[in-house]
Amino acid sequence: MYTAILLAGGFGSRLHSISGGTPKPLMPIANVPFVYHIMTKLEREGCSKIILALHYGAEIFEKRLAVDNPVSVPVVQVIEPQPLGTGGAIKYASSWVDDDFVLILNADTYCDVNFMDFVTFSSEVGNSVVVTKRESSERYGSVLLTPDSKRVRGFREKQASGPSQINAGIYVFRKNEIGQWQEGAFSLERDYLPDMAQKGLSAYLHEGLFVDIGVPEDYLWADQNLRFLGD
Repeated sequence: MYTAILLAGGFGSRLHSISGGTPKPLMPIANVPFVYHIMTKLEREGCSKIILALHYGAEIFEKRLAVDNPVSVPVVQVIEPQPLGTGGAIKYASSWVDDDFVLILNADTYCDVNFMDFVTFSSEVGNSVVVTKRESSERYGSVLLTPDSKRVRGFREKQASGPSQINAGIYVFRKNEIGQWQEGAFSLERDYLPDMAQKGLSAYLHEGLFVDIGVPEDYLWADQNLRFLGD
């Protein structure tokens, strides 16, 4: 059993042309809000509490969840007082975590990695990130691994094209280390991950489905093709 923080507070600006202001994680895939597919997968794979880190559209989330009740495990809605960035959102939401380790993931991406397996792996090796392969790293940048592919040695900025290993945006971190992070708004990716790579960040390699609905063409593709999400 473990706790998960789902980062769902972003503005989703790139999707506004088709979302009409609906928070990105609530956009429907197979007629079900995208984030519900992630939440039901978490529940199936051993999650005992889901913490939703919210800001933009928080009241919409509150109303939908009150009606839909998509999962039976406790769902804690933590509303950021102002946009805190990925790092600040994790730090703020971590106060509601009771476990030594916490699973962290984005509410606008879906990866078919087994969450329980990843948490078990991380509890043995420490802070970890899921690394997956993409045919183009243009939107994501790339992850630099040690020769044995067991550790992250750095991150490379977004590049023009070409396949590479990318950061899937799924992590397990120790709660006590999160508690030592700075207060306020900051970026996990820019302000903490490079330093974590130097101190020790394990790589969990995954070959499988990775879906990001952040731009209209990818959202529309997902809605048309991924009828099996959550099954």
